[in-house]
Amino acid sequence: MLTVQDLRAYLRLTSDKLDQEIQDTMDAAKLDLASAGMNDVDNALVDMAIKLYARWKFNYADKADQYRRDYQELKAALALVYPQGEEDQNV
Repeated sequence: MLTVQDLRAYLRLTSDKLDQEIQDTMDAAKLDLASAGMNDVDNALVDMAIKLYARWKFNYADKADQYRRDYQELKAALALVYPQGEEDQNV
């Protein structure tokens, strides 16, 4: 499971002053993924989607549009793997 510290490192931030904003961004990403059927799914692909979402929202390396596209493509692919309402989510 992805932590604030993991995401801070992924964003290459050294200070913990933005930890609350990072947590809020993680929460927003999880809610957005849940809207596509990924409720309580915890795996490397979902973690990567959250990382891409964070890089998009933090405009990492001034490439927000690229990270938005990458996030949306991964979210769409995950929605195919985890259709809404499907109980078995072991991949």
